[in-house]
Amino acid sequence: LKYERFALPPSVAQSCWRRFMPPQQSAASPPGSTQDVPQVQMPKIQLLVSFIVVPWLVFVLLVGSWTLLFQKASAVVAILTLLALIGVGALLLFDRKGDGTPGLFGMAMLVLVAVVAGTGAGLINYQTNVVKYWGYQDKRSYNNVMATEHALAHSDAGKIVFAESAKVDTSRAVGFKDRTTYCVAPISDDTASGIIEYWAAGVDCCDARENMWCDEIGEVTARGGVRLLENRGFFDMSAGPETFQRAIEMAELEYGMQSSKNALLLQWVKDPADFQDKYRRMGIGMWAVASGVYLVLSTILGAAMQMHLRSKAEAEQYAIWAQQSLPK
Repeated sequence: LKYERFALPPSVAQSCWRRFMPPQQSAASPPGSTQDVPQVQMPKIQLLVSFIVVPWLVFVLLVGSWTLLFQKASAVVAILTLLALIGVGALLLFDRKGDGTPGLFGMAMLVLVAVVAGTGAGLINYQTNVVKYWGYQDKRSYNNVMATEHALAHSDAGKIVFAESAKVDTSRAVGFKDRTTYCVAPISDDTASGIIEYWAAGVDCCDARENMWCDEIGEVTARGGVRLLENRGFFDMSAGPETFQRAIEMAELEYGMQSSKNALLLQWVKDPADFQDKYRRMGIGMWAVASGVYLVLSTILGAAMQMHLRSKAEAEQYAIWAQQSLPK
């Protein structure tokens, strides 16, 4: 086949050559040219670090900063996120200048994905676990509290361990339903007066009257309470103390009780300290699991990016080679 005779356009000649030549001759030049097809060599170790390890480390660092630092040093988290974004911008700038380093654009995109994913996962972990741990940590703990003691004296409490005589009176429990059922029952003892200083509270864990099974109310040895937190993070829509007021008012009317103006709402648990520490363990565990999952995802994204860049580079090199090899 002579290109001069048929006067094929370069794109058609290239397509015919690649389709009909045997595989063992695909690296040779078309007739009339002695130039070999250029082979694209991608630095594997460099791309492994650039496309997999670096984005993964960015993700781990951001999730860890939200988990360990945000509550007390939010400025550090903001600085780390800003530095990561500056790094993305620097990679894009160097890629635009074309200093010959392969994969800068791909690395920038993968790091940007890691920044977004790390910030999102870190925020979810903070919202779900960390903010609740620090909510109890920043408040005081009280032990051997009588159910008749004034709640005002413990207004700064995060965790309370009651005296052995205290119990949750589920026979005077009330559930107020507003799509969600808000449950309350008085915490009292045998000497309790008509004024209730402490209420056990929960969501969707009671009947309309006289039955409640929230948290560890069924545990005979349970004597602890953890306070319903008012500061529940950025976008938590769970029930706070104010949402239970209607249920308390119904209990007062139903059973002839009177609630103290300073009454505290508590979740009834066996070990308040362990209940708080559970959120710390869950926060660190979620950080570890998220890091493992993202390592797999980073490997997949890195391999896909490397294949894409290699294919793109080969196509560009082949187009240049074909244009130079075909007769003018």
